[in-house]
Amino acid sequence: MSAEHITPIIGVIPGLVSDQEIVRLRENYCHAIIAAGGAPIVFPVTEDVTVYEKLLPLADAFLLSGGSDIDPRRYADRADVYEPKSYAEDDARSSVTQPSPRRDNVEELVLNFAYQHDMPVLGICRGAQMLNVHFGGTLYQDLSDQMENPEDDETLVISHWQGVSFDKATHAVTIKPFSQLWDILNATATNVNSMHHQGIRDLAPNMEAVAFAPDGLVEAIEATDRRFMIGVQWHPEFFRNSQRSKRLFRAFIQYARESHKERMERRGEEVVDRRLHISLGSDELTGWAQAEIDDSEFRA
Repeated sequence: MSAEHITPIIGVIPGLVSDQEIVRLRENYCHAIIAAGGAPIVFPVTEDVTVYEKLLPLADAFLLSGGSDIDPRRYADRADVYEPKSYAEDDARSSVTQPSPRRDNVEELVLNFAYQHDMPVLGICRGAQMLNVHFGGTLYQDLSDQMENPEDDETLVISHWQGVSFDKATHAVTIKPFSQLWDILNATATNVNSMHHQGIRDLAPNMEAVAFAPDGLVEAIEATDRRFMIGVQWHPEFFRNSQRSKRLFRAFIQYARESHKERMERRGEEVVDRRLHISLGSDELTGWAQAEIDDSEFRA
């Protein structure tokens, strides 16, 4: 079977509200993956590593979603000590400033696995920051306090925490020509949304900055030593009708298909799309669907 006909499995790392024991994820991520031809699986956030021994080999690629701040202790030896600003309880930023070390641990495990096997990774907002931190970079812990204002008076000073709906673009980013992102989006600039109070400061050694906000902040990175390991600071999953957002997710899914094909071939297995065939039943909940495995392709 051609890789084009494979529906790759995408492991999605959700957000975690540690003090409430709540795992959460906006549906937009899964909608974008499905629309591009993938099948998302939302990973649990647990300290039991045996769970990931089972789950990681099932995935063909991974998506790191947005969410709470990364524990600054992960890059404290590479950055100046900084005490983050406290926000009022009614400030939206107050809900995303508490780190989730357990989630950080899971993403560290995922990135180690993905890097070792050269598996595709797409990091979105916090996910882009995690890519940078994991491989040796640092962050601005609070852009409004730590990022220097541009010396050029003509340079636009922008807010990275928009007050309008997330499906609205609030500023542009320039994209580095001949980068992988440039090739995927087929553009040297694009308009993006913005909902973050942290950002990439010092780049990890294996990461290249490939998109920038008008104030100079890094808005996208990509690994120089892996086929597809891209992080974007904006949220493309909110731009469902944007051709450029579709291009990004389609490229991600295509790399995931190739990842699936290569792993099957290394195992000496035929490339097949193993799936259930679900037939709709009655309108009653108990009879909504019947599922059975179509194993005709595996019979002797």
